[in-house]
Amino acid sequence: MAKRKAKLDLYEIPESQVEITDSPSKEQISFKEKLWGSYIILSFVVLFLIVAGGSWWYFRNFSENLKERTGVSLEFDNSVPKVEHFSVDDLLVSVKDIRDRQYILSCSFTLEVDDGRRELVLGKLEEIRKIIYQTLDDEKDDLISNTFVRKTLKKKLKDNVNRMIGMSCVRDIYITKFLVIS
Repeated sequence: MAKRKAKLDLYEIPESQVEITDSPSKEQISFKEKLWGSYIILSFVVLFLIVAGGSWWYFRNFSENLKERTGVSLEFDNSVPKVEHFSVDDLLVSVKDIRDRQYILSCSFTLEVDDGRRELVLGKLEEIRKIIYQTLDDEKDDLISNTFVRKTLKKKLKDNVNRMIGMSCVRDIYITKFLVIS
């Protein structure tokens, strides 16, 4: 801390009596000013603990009461549903493009079926093959030239197969091979 000489208008005070500093010393800071920041932090911590504890207690009791009153539990079953996959391989269909050139379409499909419907689908695999051929034959003129038809092909196949079986047991159909041979 540098000592400077202070001058007043008419009087000059000796340097030994005047001390000018840029910041107050630690002795000048009161006890309350030192703890002001600590009080604020402590109050926020206490408030957080009260809110967190109250929320935990409320939701714990709410879920128990809900289960007792309605029989509904807030616990979720995160298990993956069991499905089986069946392949329908190497279907060959004669197709034409926009310019009437003949091509052969070689394609394969995989059917995703609900668990427990295995025997039903295995017994009708040949009929499913016929339905797929029939659906491909209906769309054969646009299959290689129109991408929108290929996007909707999966939905049409799934709907036709489920209609033929008589129930919705096929969850999805995947196109595993779609090869155009000239």
